[in-house]
Parts: sequence; structure tokens; C-alpha cells
Amino acid sequence: MKNIIVRAIEEKRLISLTYDSLDRIVEPHACGVSTKGDQTLRCFQIKGSHASKKHHDWMLLKFSKISNLEVMEEKFDSPRTGYKKGDKAFEIIYKEL
Repeated sequence: MKNIIVRAIEEKRLISLTYDSLDRIVEPHACGVSTKGDQTLRCFQIKGSHASKKHHDWMLLKFSKISNLEVMEEKFDSPRTGYKKGDKAFEIIYKEL
């Protein structure tokens, strides 16, 4: 999963995935090991379900809760407003925009 997400970040491709049994489409911005020790994806959700009813929002998703991961053909142009390189939520960053 790590290599697939890293590639999606490098190529700025959308990702379709299921998280906590909810289908989502996200723009991946960074991935690595969180300060809590979990492999994690920092992304911006653009479509799909969201537990808090916020359909367009920043998210930290644990790899262990992600299923049905698919890198889409569709690309996004640049980092979203509010994205901060060197995200403090990560202890180790594998890849970031």
C-alpha cells in the first residue's frame, strides 16, 4: 500500500478508497508514520461519504483502516490551500507534495 500511495502523490493522482466502511475520493498530499506510530495518509477528501458530514475536508487516514485502494487516472493540479509541507502529524514522511 505504501508504494501505491507514494506513486499517487508523485503523480498527483486522485485515490479512490474505503475508510471506516465509507467510500471516498481523495487528493493525497503526504504519507508516512504518524507521531502515534501508525502508517498514515494526509489527504483532502473531494467526494464520497464522511463520518462528520464534511465531504470536503482534510483527513489523516491510517493505512490499517484503508481498503479498496485504487489510484485513478484523474489528476489534481497543486496542493490544496491549507496544506503545510513538513506536516507535524508525521514523525517520518515517506513522500509529500
